[in-house]
Amino acid sequence: MQINAFIKNTFRKFGLEVHRFNPTISPTAQIIASMQKFKIDLVLDVGANQGQFATEIRSGGYSKKIVSFEPLLSAHNALLRVSNADSQWDVFSRCALGNYNGDVEINIAGNSVSSSILPMMESHLSAAPESAYQGKEVVSIKTLDTVAGQYLKNSYAPFLKIDTQGFEWQVLDGAQNVLPTIRGGVA
Repeated sequence: MQINAFIKNTFRKFGLEVHRFNPTISPTAQIIASMQKFKIDLVLDVGANQGQFATEIRSGGYSKKIVSFEPLLSAHNALLRVSNADSQWDVFSRCALGNYNGDVEINIAGNSVSSSILPMMESHLSAAPESAYQGKEVVSIKTLDTVAGQYLKNSYAPFLKIDTQGFEWQVLDGAQNVLPTIRGGVA
């Protein structure tokens, strides 16, 4: 048996599949390459959940400043724990980002990553019944224009990542002053 087949079969016994890493088709590798090309020195991670995106770009080689924003209490607490050992990773105080300053109610999904200020679409619930809303939390909501200035003043090439389960347009509406400074982004 070839060594490659042996490795693949061994991993399959544990329910895992191994593939050769191909930077031309890896979304993370493409994001990291773009960040390097545009000399990104700050990532604004909106809808950070438990830090999955930040952890992924760190493992891909991004070493500059990250600022994460997360409204859910449980996810924010997990985010604080995961970011604690990284001096270049700040977690903003718990809040949602949108198009106004005030308070908002957020729906808590059974799988956390599907939590949203917006109601869940029936097609989402049908495809992932475990994501059904389990409760609600009231949290402050702020505009990116209100909170980002303290970070942007030390940045010449910021990157904006938004993952807010359908609330992306509201985040962008609250970032009219910030957007002209952004060098790249992903939603």
